[in-house]
Amino acid sequence: MKKALVLILTAFLFVSLFIACGPEPEPKIELTIAFDGNGAEGEMDDLTVYKGEEVTLPLHTYIMDDHNFLGWNTEQEGTGDWYYDADTVSFDKDTTLYAQWYETIVSVKFNSNGGKGLMVPQWVKKGEATALRPNAYKLKDHVFIGWNTKKDGTGDFYPDKSEITTGGNVILYAQWAVDVVSLEDKYNWKESDSKCFSISADLTLDDRVLINGNVTLFLPEGKSLNLSYGIGVNKGNSLTIDGSGTLKADTSASMIYSGIGSYTQEYACGDITINGGNIYAEGGPGGAGIGGSCYVDGGTITINGGTVEAVGGSTDWLGYGGAGIGGGGKGSGGIVIINGGKVTVKGGENSDGIGKGQEGKDKGKLTLGKGVTIEVSDDGKTWSPYKSDERHRYMRTK
Repeated sequence: MKKALVLILTAFLFVSLFIACGPEPEPKIELTIAFDGNGAEGEMDDLTVYKGEEVTLPLHTYIMDDHNFLGWNTEQEGTGDWYYDADTVSFDKDTTLYAQWYETIVSVKFNSNGGKGLMVPQWVKKGEATALRPNAYKLKDHVFIGWNTKKDGTGDFYPDKSEITTGGNVILYAQWAVDVVSLEDKYNWKESDSKCFSISADLTLDDRVLINGNVTLFLPEGKSLNLSYGIGVNKGNSLTIDGSGTLKADTSASMIYSGIGSYTQEYACGDITINGGNIYAEGGPGGAGIGGSCYVDGGTITINGGTVEAVGGSTDWLGYGGAGIGGGGKGSGGIVIINGGKVTVKGGENSDGIGKGQEGKDKGKLTLGKGVTIEVSDDGKTWSPYKSDERHRYMRTK
């Protein structure tokens, strides 16, 4: 019995000694976690952690203009493991965490401005040009002509489907023009009815349109307006033409009318501005293509864009030809300003291409923007191209 007890105690002591003298635990392994702004400004100190032990990541301090911080990734392109600010994580090796960014997104909201339909907001990248989605609103007896940052159209204008670049959220208001096709009286465009007129389909009118007030004609892409007796714009009134459609104001079969300009020889010419569109204007006998009717001086005519062809009227009936742009027969030139666009003009018999009609007293004043090139045909003499440093060469000196 005593011998058995001695053996048990001996075995116990042997096991205890083995346990006490066993292998020591592995030491902690330090790892370095580095932070990379991935193109952003700023610096962050490395983080020292122990392999396999949990640690809380610090909040990022990097800054990138027009971008928001999305998180961290073990790959610069964001194809590795993801981590986020203040995440509790562990690592098993030295690691570099790359900041991940996304560009700031802002909203473009669409307001129908009286129209009907539904358009959800469009999300665009801040500061990056983005094409607007097509308009989906409709307004009875009206034509959509574009968007504006102001409800009344006094802000920044954007054509349908054009590009917008914005630094913040924006609301765009639909802009509408009265549809001439729907009007009972298609020949009197009054500012009191609308500041803007347009067409929803191709249209031909067989009497002269008269402008009352300050009115804009918007020519939609792919649409044509054919005016057999042109457009009358008398002094005290103004017409602005915009868009990308087609206007043909050919009064060559009528008497004394300009293609676009004064109504008859009894009225002085008003102000005419062309910002866009494909415009052909031909005066009747004695009338300018754009400007005065027979015996009438040209008004103030400004061309900023578009494709414009103007032809002066013949000497038939009254015996005086009209300028391409400027005065009618016996009329002075007025003020002509050409800042852009493609402009081709031809004077009537014995008349200026741009300037006075036959036997007019004064050529008027021509101003050309820098680099503008036009083609002018004057009394059988053509100079092409016509450059700004030759600005009076084409005018008749007789």
